Amino acid sequence: MEDLKVTANGYDFKPAQAAMQRYIDNNLLSGISWAVMVGRDLVDVNCVGWADKEAQTPLRTDHIFRVFSNTKLITSCAALLLFEEGKLGLDDPLKNIFRSLEIGRCCALERLRLTTPSRRRVRSPSVSS
Repeated sequence: MEDLKVTANGYDFKPAQAAMQRYIDNNLLSGISWAVMVGRDLVDVNCVGWADKEAQTPLRTDHIFRVFSNTKLITSCAALLLFEEGKLGLDDPLKNIFRSLEIGRCCALERLRLTTPSRRRVRSPSVSS
């Protein structure tokens, strides 16, 4: 976390931190961490609550945790950044975006799996590098 530089700004995040702390105090959540960006500037990084509530280990900004279903959010943010940089068109065909995955072959293989009797083993095509 040493390489993260929070840009000086005029925002006051104390009310937001107090609101998040209420979720912890009311036992609705055990811990909350956040990073706020304005454009590409990081303007706030903070956390409240517990990394391990039973062991009373406070949450730190450098704790690593799993995101699980929030990967959709991360993927959306990445797609929007690529769109802003002109590297991705939101209506581009998938075959242009996922060239390395050979999506046509993947879809054909899935159709084959759906139509092949389950007693036969379907082998994946070899991928050349």
